[in-house]
Amino acid sequence: MAQMDIITTELYAPGKLFVLGEWAVLEGAPAVLIPAPGGQRGSVSYGPGDRGMEYHCSAFRGGGKIDVVGATEQVCRERFGELEGRLRLVVQPERLDHEGTKLGFGSSASAAALVAHAWAWACGCDDRDLIRDVAMRGHWDAQAGRGSGADVALSVAFTGRP
Repeated sequence: MAQMDIITTELYAPGKLFVLGEWAVLEGAPAVLIPAPGGQRGSVSYGPGDRGMEYHCSAFRGGGKIDVVGATEQVCRERFGELEGRLRLVVQPERLDHEGTKLGFGSSASAAALVAHAWAWACGCDDRDLIRDVAMRGHWDAQAGRGSGADVALSVAFTGRP
């Protein structure tokens, strides 16, 4: 195997704001969403080392109420394949809480979007539809099949390099 270089990038995944239909969307009705003023910034590196992913986020010690990172990582393995090296994702939430109170901007949705985008980037995949499907499935699995996925779809659609 050829020597692998370390490559890096930055990604930003916004949270969501429902303008209309936050609860109606759960029954199949349309909704209107816009990117929130808060989200999550991820410093991503990929290179030699043990295969797999490291995820670090000081704001969410203990994994939170659901393991969206682990669930999305599992779907990444299934859909993108195993990594050839080590993917490291260091996340810094931005404006997702106020004095320790969660604002409901979709931190779990933006985490799923970051994990799916980072894994796809490491694999050289830029298929936005596949990335959306992976993030939505990971989020869905983590939430035991609850939610509309609108927050994940918005976060994936607007995730990119800052």
